Amino acid sequence: MTVVTDPDCRFYIATRQSLGADKITWTPVDFVTTLGFPTLSWFINSFTTSSGSMQFHPPSAEGTSPAIGVIFKPRKRIATDRTFFVAKPIVGSALTIEGAPFVLDSPAMFLGFTITGTVSSVQNQTGNNEERDTSGNKGVILCDVRYLEGMEGSAALGPSGESVGIVVGSLRKSNGEGELTVIFPWTMIIPDEFARQYRERPTGGAAIGTPTFGIKDVSASADIKFERRSRPRADMWMKGIVCIYVHDIVGRRRSWGSGIVVSKYIIVTNRHVVKSDAVRAVVVFPDSSVSRQVRQIVSPIPNMDIAYLVLDASYDDAVPVNYASDRLLRQTGHVTSVGFGLYSPQSLGELAMMPLVSNGTISQVVKLPLLLHSKEPEVALISVSAACWNGASGGGIFTRTSDRRLVGMITSNGRVDETGKIYPQLGFIIPSNVILMGWEAVKREGEVRMNDAVIRLWRMQRTHKDVHEKIDRTGRATAKL
Repeated sequence: MTVVTDPDCRFYIATRQSLGADKITWTPVDFVTTLGFPTLSWFINSFTTSSGSMQFHPPSAEGTSPAIGVIFKPRKRIATDRTFFVAKPIVGSALTIEGAPFVLDSPAMFLGFTITGTVSSVQNQTGNNEERDTSGNKGVILCDVRYLEGMEGSAALGPSGESVGIVVGSLRKSNGEGELTVIFPWTMIIPDEFARQYRERPTGGAAIGTPTFGIKDVSASADIKFERRSRPRADMWMKGIVCIYVHDIVGRRRSWGSGIVVSKYIIVTNRHVVKSDAVRAVVVFPDSSVSRQVRQIVSPIPNMDIAYLVLDASYDDAVPVNYASDRLLRQTGHVTSVGFGLYSPQSLGELAMMPLVSNGTISQVVKLPLLLHSKEPEVALISVSAACWNGASGGGIFTRTSDRRLVGMITSNGRVDETGKIYPQLGFIIPSNVILMGWEAVKREGEVRMNDAVIRLWRMQRTHKDVHEKIDRTGRATAKL
């Protein structure tokens, strides 16, 4: 950290309370020390070197590292309007990042700037020389909040304003298909790293949890409380989503996707996940090391991107999903996407088998007559704003009700043909009623013939004729094709 230790450098900080009507007051701070976080360094390198498909932003300047924290001590008490609470992250919960991106361009606009999203994943992995934490209390956080330049060092806040960690940067897919903001949690900083350097109990003021240490010597500011919360392992509904690996003829892993547990021996996914030239597919169940070979691939709905995988042996601990009814779908606006998107789930080691999660809303429900010769409109396609990244194909969209029912299967996302730009927050979903229809056909070894309009809809072709109304002078409307 050559810049930090340069004696000619001066450092200043400001808060939202420092901003007056026509001026902003910057308070000088003194450099105290740096803290090294080898686990964070290993974590970032696992994405950028092992998998090779992701890049870390912002790029580190010479002599710096995102895995080194810097502690400053303000020369006077800093005005703040909040108490600092620390809590553990919970996958799927809301997350707010508060920071100061672009603050030198416009402090009035960007000081204390907030942006919200979802805790997408908590990776409980460590380097080769460290013991993996299995309690669920520690882990680098990945979230779907859009990273803005200058956001590193921002506070990541939970639903009630408690602090869960510090933003260190983002991991971006090299081909531009998606991005995740990286947060280093307090549970990996407190008390382990701080306690090793600040053992003295502070005189006055509050400290963080037990054991206590001189956090007041660092912040010179205010009241800090450590709120210990347990983070559960994968919720049961999340266990209904599996990872699918596809291998070539010599056993090399070619691609991966996601799938939904229909029964203890049947997985439904997209047909494009298990392409016709795939020689072997393997299903890996989340939060475990259990895998099953795919014995048979059944496609009971021609011209639809859906396939049912018959496993070579049933898995008794599999958790089949529960389906949302048409009535519940009409009442539900908020949903959660679950899938193994963006990066290979095992790029961090054989135990890193938890999917990414993102919250959003139902943007559109398209109803058409589903079956050939049918006249009654039914749900044929759903669009959602929850992030659906590449690799999440075959994953699930769930209601955010207490019983977490399946709305449909992630199938594709928006892409501009001219530029190739992909929009993860524009996801297209095969609804659960179509999944159930196909499952019934599999059980009776039959086939489902879809209406041509539904097939055109999924091919993004026109499904309706244009009718232009012509209003005559009497006010009557006449239709014109």
